[in-house]
Amino acid sequence: MIVLRASEKIEVAVGDEKHREGEVLDLLEASYLAYTGRAMIIDENNKPLDLKQVFMKYASGNLWWILFTVFTDLASRGRRIRKGFGERDIVVEHEGKKYMVYVTEEGAEIPVITLLTWIESSQHKDMIPVIAVVDMYGDVTYYQATSMSLRKISYP
Repeated sequence: MIVLRASEKIEVAVGDEKHREGEVLDLLEASYLAYTGRAMIIDENNKPLDLKQVFMKYASGNLWWILFTVFTDLASRGRRIRKGFGERDIVVEHEGKKYMVYVTEEGAEIPVITLLTWIESSQHKDMIPVIAVVDMYGDVTYYQATSMSLRKISYP
């Protein structure tokens, strides 16, 4: 079992073939490893921490829960995942393709300009833009996003 020490950062204290000792892990990956039982997270005094304690210590805002929900869903489908470039992004690799996943909650208002900018950014990074919407039950629905252009037309 992997042992993760949570102090200022979350780092591997006892590793395995994939995670080296001293490696710093992102909150999502560390939480997923603990959630699946592959890792135990301890504090500076070697006291075990549960996921709630880890989130309370390291997560800022309510966004981490929906990010964790999407991360867990994608990992359970066998996708390779890592934290993205923005606070709502997750980068996914599957079958030689890269996806930039924008994570949001059902009912959240997102300005159109935010989505268009994010879609363009994803495409400039040669990634397929996908929007993940988490509903109140924790179910995730994925939508592939594409950019479009709206042209002004004149009526006779």
